[in-house]
Amino acid sequence: MGQYWVGAVYLLSGDGYRTVLESLRVYGIRLRKLRSGGNVQAGGMFGSIIGQAAAKREPEARRATENVLMFLAGMRSPSDLVPDIPVMNSALDCYRSEIDGIVDDAGAKIGTAAIDEAKRNINEFTQYD
Repeated sequence: MGQYWVGAVYLLSGDGYRTVLESLRVYGIRLRKLRSGGNVQAGGMFGSIIGQAAAKREPEARRATENVLMFLAGMRSPSDLVPDIPVMNSALDCYRSEIDGIVDDAGAKIGTAAIDEAKRNINEFTQYD
């Protein structure tokens, strides 16, 4: 019995790929800021540890973005993206935290339903015989 990654279907249908790619873009920006020491409130040793962790994760985020784009272009299989699921999850969490609490021009809170849907779908697998 094996598993099939349902997240691939999500990426190909509707706007799923847009949510994932935008989250990866925002995540990359945040990682670059953390790597360079921006937005790190912790001083001393903790700031450098956060910067080092961001420097390690940044290439992973770039690779995940490239893999998603290549998958959408038909140059990668769904199974090639499975190792990138943790990076996509981190990116979606980052994106959610970036827009959480943002209010639009009309005073309404910007929804995070698309991000929640992406998280559910990116982590979904189904069994097959």
